[in-house]
Amino acid sequence: MRPIGHIRLMKITKIKTSERSARRSAQCFKDPRVDQRGQVMLLTTLILSGTILAAATLAGLLMVYQIRQSSDATQSTKAIYAADAGIEYELFKVYRKNDPNFSNACAEIAPNLSASGAEVDSKTTKETNANGNQDLVIVSTGISNNRARAFSLNLGELAIEPCASGGENEEE
Repeated sequence: MRPIGHIRLMKITKIKTSERSARRSAQCFKDPRVDQRGQVMLLTTLILSGTILAAATLAGLLMVYQIRQSSDATQSTKAIYAADAGIEYELFKVYRKNDPNFSNACAEIAPNLSASGAEVDSKTTKETNANGNQDLVIVSTGISNNRARAFSLNLGELAIEPCASGGENEEE
């Protein structure tokens, strides 16, 4: 008889195990939201965190662009003022050359722009206009960082000779 009881015991154990599984399965099928509540909360947290991260990144990027644009405007302004200083310098050279009160009128006295960090390149030339006459033209370029701005001034047909580019006094 012993073997029969042993067999019965195994059957009872198997039935109890399958009953437990059936109960668990029945609970999951009865209310599917029970197992998904934590997943929904986690998914909602991830979506909100991603949205906040994207908004913060976009705001930071826009700030960087505005700071860069502000810096570019400052450098452009410095370049414009440097170009203007070059025009004034060339006008001073043109008109003082014909002034008898100045000795060595064409000596190079470059405008000092070291405080602003800008550079200037200016020159006075004679160019032929559409009528075939010679116009006195001043071109000045101001450079600050990587920004360059230029002015050109056409003085028209003047009987004034520009100074030589070497800074020497032209005498006829």
